[in-house]
Amino acid sequence: MMNWVVSTIVVPSDGSASVDHALAAARSLARSSHGRVLVLPVGGSAESRPTDRSTGSSQVILAAERQVNELRDAGVRAELAPASALRAAAIADATRQLDADLTVLSLAMLDKNSARNTLISELVASSADPILVVPEAPAHEMDANLGIPRVGSAVLAG
Repeated sequence: MMNWVVSTIVVPSDGSASVDHALAAARSLARSSHGRVLVLPVGGSAESRPTDRSTGSSQVILAAERQVNELRDAGVRAELAPASALRAAAIADATRQLDADLTVLSLAMLDKNSARNTLISELVASSADPILVVPEAPAHEMDANLGIPRVGSAVLAG
C-alpha cells in the first residue's frame, strides 16, 4: 500500500462563498497531511484575470485574501497565490509553477461561471497532478456529466 503525501494544495477561487466547500476539503486534507493551501484567485470568466495586488484592489483578490486568513485562523498554513485567469491552461500552469500535489475545485464556482464541464475536462487533460472536484451537495457514486467516480462527496480525477 502506498501512502500519498499532499504537501501543497491549490484551490482556485473567485472569492465567493461558492468556494467554501472546496476550501473545507483542502483545509481537512492540509491538516491531516501537515500540508499547505494556496488560494489561487481566478477571474470571473475565461478571458478575465483579477488585477494584481500591486496594481489595484480587486474584489476577487481581497476576498481570496480573506479566505487565506480564515484558513490561517483555523490553524492551516495558507498563502495567496498569484492571480490567474479562469482557464484550464492557466490553472494547470499555475499549479505546476506552485509545485502543487493536488488541485481542489469547486463545482459551484464553475457552475456560476458557466465553465464546468469544459474547464474540468481540459484541466484533467492538461494537469499532471490529481484534481479533487467538490460539489456543494452530497454526491452519488458517479458524476453523470463527467463519467468519473466520486470519492465520498467529491470527484477525484487525474
